[in-house]
Amino acid sequence: LVNTMSKAAGEKREAAADDILSRLITACDEGGLVSEQEMVAMGLLLLTGGQETTALLISGGLHSLLSHPEQLRLYRDNRNLDNALVDEVLRYNSPVQVVSRVALDDLEFGGKEIKAGQDVMFMIGSANRDPEIHQQPEVFDITRNAKKSIPFGSGIHFCIGAQLTRMEGRVAFRTLVDQLPAMRLRSPEFTVDDRLGFRGPVSLPVLLN
Repeated sequence: LVNTMSKAAGEKREAAADDILSRLITACDEGGLVSEQEMVAMGLLLLTGGQETTALLISGGLHSLLSHPEQLRLYRDNRNLDNALVDEVLRYNSPVQVVSRVALDDLEFGGKEIKAGQDVMFMIGSANRDPEIHQQPEVFDITRNAKKSIPFGSGIHFCIGAQLTRMEGRVAFRTLVDQLPAMRLRSPEFTVDDRLGFRGPVSLPVLLN
């Protein structure tokens, strides 16, 4: 991926366009705001964050809807649940399950001591099913208020693509449910993407009639 992104950056240098990679290159070459390595890293972050996680959101959310017929009927009858559906999908089946951070200072959290410089793994998938935050966290319920979940992180690390991802989810679920009313799962089981940090179906076979 690094080599591919570097190659794409080289091509954009020859033929810049009005896109984010061209702007990153300008910031690197003319403004000196980012280094070549930082520019490539940011390009990769936007690529993986904007494509892979959205694909997992849509496929995982569709599986959740189709495997909970009562929730699917509720969604069909109440289109004002668009936002709540996406929030619940992000909570129930978080596309990103784990993120890591480096502690800047010594601190204590949950009775554990963390030293400055230590890597800390945050289990987003587990936090989004915390029973102290969400009642019946193992239940898929599109009427719940899932805004206390943290699928996009928080603070200075909050995902810059959060609103775009939510919009893509709303459009995808509405379109699929409207245009494919007979759609159903071919099998209730699916193979989970088991890469560290991600969760969603590797494939999702469905029947359309």
